[in-house]
Amino acid sequence: MNHHVVTDQELALARRDPAFRQQLIASNLDHLLVALARLRATEGVNDPVPAKQLREGAQLAVKLADILKKSDGLVASGPPQPLR
Repeated sequence: MNHHVVTDQELALARRDPAFRQQLIASNLDHLLVALARLRATEGVNDPVPAKQLREGAQLAVKLADILKKSDGLVASGPPQPLR
């Protein structure tokens, strides 16, 4: 599995650029879902360690999906404008 570690520069850009942040979150969600599918396919769900990892991964996937859903409106309308 090709795993990309997010750099400090990417984190800084994600803080400034909502579109890049959404892309970064979506990419990481995709990687997480692939890893969960592989874990599920190779490990016995009745084994407590993989089962716990699957639960934690599923919870993280839901959080990432919620963040994407909330940020979708921000990307469509652009960053918030300062009040005048």
